[in-house]
Amino acid sequence: MNNDPLKYYYNKYGFDFSAIKRIETGKHFIAVVLNNRNLGICARLSDEIETDLSKLKSINLDSDFHRSVLTAYYNAKLNYGKKISENADIIEDIKSGNYSSVVMIGYFTSLVRKFNELGIEVPVFDFDAEDVVPIEHQKEYLAKADAVILTSTTILNRTFFEVIKNTNPESDVFIVGPSSTFEAELFVNSNIKKIHGALFYPEDEKIIEMIKEGKKPKDFLFLAKKVTFDNQQ
Repeated sequence: MNNDPLKYYYNKYGFDFSAIKRIETGKHFIAVVLNNRNLGICARLSDEIETDLSKLKSINLDSDFHRSVLTAYYNAKLNYGKKISENADIIEDIKSGNYSSVVMIGYFTSLVRKFNELGIEVPVFDFDAEDVVPIEHQKEYLAKADAVILTSTTILNRTFFEVIKNTNPESDVFIVGPSSTFEAELFVNSNIKKIHGALFYPEDEKIIEMIKEGKKPKDFLFLAKKVTFDNQQ
């Protein structure tokens, strides 16, 4: 896989605009519904938006909006029908792994709170959050960590490869977040252990409306199945 997993997906699976039934956009997320009603979502990284959706027929991988739509499309196309584990919990993965040094890339409020309640210290790196470790120390922390919790939006914002390159080769990497794509190729020649994500009921109008209203995952993920895809599937 090249430095950009999304480019790899695009080269492997292509993009069939005619397979899309609808695209809905909110302040924080994008929802894509295919003609078969499969629903995929993805985070939005900027205020960029394409009002003429027909322009999406020619995907521009340098566009943040196009990358979000493409990721949501692949989540709808690829995540259904996979052999997955339900009721997944990254907290249990970390507890059962008896890791001595855990690092989180991307601030997940609920996870940070749960780790704090368990007395598990988890340094967090995030460009857009407060009370995190300064980003200039990220490489140093990654080299020492034996477990890394990595937000799936790093693929979206093109920082994924840099993070993976700087992790301890003996560490376990857990990709997390509703923008996660379940792709087996991510496990090849890498230390990625599991991909945590979400699976949605077909064309779930409740989730779609919440996304259009600008809600965040903490507001709507209770309506989805929390699932895990790993290299044993």
